[in-house]
Formats: sequence, structure tokens, C-alpha cells
Amino acid sequence: SDFNSQSGELVSGQITNNPDAGNLYNGAIIIDSATTGEFRDPAFTPHAFAEMCQQVYAEGNTIGAVHDWTDEGDSAWGMVNGVCSIVRVALRAIYDAGDNPTAADVHAALANLGPVDTGALTPGSISPGKTQIDDAIQTLDFVFPCDLPLPFTRDAGDPVCVTGRGDWRPAPR
Repeated sequence: SDFNSQSGELVSGQITNNPDAGNLYNGAIIIDSATTGEFRDPAFTPHAFAEMCQQVYAEGNTIGAVHDWTDEGDSAWGMVNGVCSIVRVALRAIYDAGDNPTAADVHAALANLGPVDTGALTPGSISPGKTQIDDAIQTLDFVFPCDLPLPFTRDAGDPVCVTGRGDWRPAPR
């Protein structure tokens, strides 16, 4: 599973600060809804939702930051997409709650949003009693040291890669 956010290279890359730990984790299998590493596919192009999020951020931030998916480092591009997705879901709930909504109105609207956009554009939805947004999962592999294109390299560690197999299937309920 995605224990302690290990499906993301920013977190899992911490493991490689200790090469012995990186070697221990090498070959680990992660089951998650993350699309980590999809950019390593030579045919990868960012989807329209990600491009929209990046454009809104670039036009609206006060520090002049512009991110590109090919930037190495801490994946600011990915963070923008994730935060954009969260804000978009919250704003949809507020909008759906109607004019001058109460907190209870917003909560009820949020619980009944139905299909939602996620930062990775994987299938997701919100409905009463559902405990997670994601509707699909895949298998991801932890590779250390990584010699794949665009590895994630911590300042104090060797390169690591988490890459999905693309074997998407419905998330268990």
C-alpha cells in the first residue's frame, strides 16, 4: 500500500539517503492510485487539466514561479497539480451548496459531488460513505539505484524511481 506516502518520489527518495535502506527497498511493490513516474514514458505529454492548473498558477502567483514537468528536483509541477485538484473539489462543493451556504450545506454538497477531477486525471469520485476519492489503482515499482530517464535524486542520496505498470483496476471498497 501507499504506507507513509511511499508512492511519491519526494517521500520515498528520503530512503535513499541511506544506500543500505535504498537497497533493502529496491524492488518493493506499491499499490496506489498514484501516477508517479508516468513522465518517464517517452510518449508522455501532460494532460489538459495539468496544463490548466499550471497556467492558472503561473498567472496568479506573486513570485513569478513557472514550473515545467521536466524540471528536476522536488516536483513543484506535481505539487501545483495536486493542490489545484484539492482547491477545485472544494470550490465545486461550495458552488454546489448554493447561495450563502452553511458549513452543513457545503459538507452535504461535498459528500455528493460524484465524479471529480484529480491532479493525475485518474478516475475519482465522492459519494456518501466512500472513504477515498480514487476509483482506480495500479501497481508501482520502487527502483534503486535508478538508471531510468529522469530519476529523482535527493541532494544527499542516489537516484530513485517509482514507476507505475499501468495495470489499472478498480479500487477495492
